[in-house]
Amino acid sequence: MSDQSKSRVLAIGPAIAAVIVLFGCAAPGPPSSPAPTTSAGPSTQPSQASPSPPADSSSAAAAGSVRRPSINTLRTALESYFRDDKDLPADKAEVAADCAVYPTYQELSPASLKLLVNQDAADLTASEQSVFGDVVTECVTSAVG
Repeated sequence: MSDQSKSRVLAIGPAIAAVIVLFGCAAPGPPSSPAPTTSAGPSTQPSQASPSPPADSSSAAAAGSVRRPSINTLRTALESYFRDDKDLPADKAEVAADCAVYPTYQELSPASLKLLVNQDAADLTASEQSVFGDVVTECVTSAVG
């Protein structure tokens, strides 16, 4: 492999890792540490101890002063939702909440996340009910087995 081919391969690695982080191409549940990158020289990317959800400035502006709840707050609300509204036993509700928390956090608007935290899932917009419904179905199926 020529030196030019090696540098192309090394340059592609961080780009692929960035796409995976951005689009959540990982197993459900909390993310582990960021993928290590191999580089011939010093890294030009800032190191990050733990990944954070991407900031969506257009949604934040449209939502006004509504702020996204924390991941932990949303996870607790989802666990309650799966236990109370979907009649899952506590251990299965916990698994379903772990499965659903990150896709829900990424796909729903701050206002809709606030509705979920307040146990008002019925008040989601039609499009967000559809997205949330798909996540719920997938995660209940995964939790129940």
